[in-house]
Amino acid sequence: MTDNISNRKIQEVLLLSHRTLIHLNSALKEIDSAGNWGAFNNLTGGLLSSFTKNDFIEDVLDELFRAKEEAGSLRANLEDLQFYMDLASIDQFLSFSSGFFDDYLSQFLADLDLDQAQINIKRAIGEVEALQMAFGPYVNKKLY
Repeated sequence: MTDNISNRKIQEVLLLSHRTLIHLNSALKEIDSAGNWGAFNNLTGGLLSSFTKNDFIEDVLDELFRAKEEAGSLRANLEDLQFYMDLASIDQFLSFSSGFFDDYLSQFLADLDLDQAQINIKRAIGEVEALQMAFGPYVNKKLY
């Protein structure tokens, strides 16, 4: 792989990881909002706040599905790079992302446990940020 192609692929990985983070952070923000509405609902017992909380949960799911789409593209780019680079972060992220984005979303839909969702999304954010840090030094550098 030439340096230009390698650098372009790494730039794509960094861009896709950034886009994945945008959606994960947005989902985390929506979970916070849903949790706030849930607390308000417990205090007031109001029907309106239940509907609002459900709207926030739908927004969380939308963001998580968008993150899943971006992560799918990210995984594909990482698999391309895996042939040319020997980074543990690639294998680690590929393993984590398949479990998180495939299994976790269905679990979240079944349980709607907002506290566990926050923990899982924060872990996913950490994994993507670690991946970004792993690739940062390789931008515009010779890979072999």
